Amino acid sequence: MWKESSGFHRCFYGFVNICSTLFSHKIRNILFCKLFTFKIFSAKLDNVNHFRIFNIFSLLSLGHSAAAIFAAAIATTYVTKTYQLYYECIDVIILHSLNVLMAFFNTSKEPTFFQELTPEGLSLHKKNTLDEDFFPDKVKV
Repeated sequence: MWKESSGFHRCFYGFVNICSTLFSHKIRNILFCKLFTFKIFSAKLDNVNHFRIFNIFSLLSLGHSAAAIFAAAIATTYVTKTYQLYYECIDVIILHSLNVLMAFFNTSKEPTFFQELTPEGLSLHKKNTLDEDFFPDKVKV
């Protein structure tokens, strides 16, 4: 529904898919982030269970992160602490460890993830469920 609502959304969806294929699958999550309430960042899935493919790719990326952490840990044992390479290895270990941690937090989504609710739990867009009542050509006489 989000993708079909605008030609710009279709172009942005294609652009994000190309970038995520070339660089990292995690870039696709920008479609759902609601950044600055821009419409292009507010795609919604019908069900939170459709995130399963994103979670599978996140799980596969843990192998790359684990390999990077392992290689950096081995490299720190061979490099003296005065070299820049030592600090770069420490940086790799810290950043990839945070990446793994964030991947685990990203896998669980509550069922109301795509519903915009007030702090009291009320829906902000109740009129979206009654769209047929607001269009004069759909009013039943």
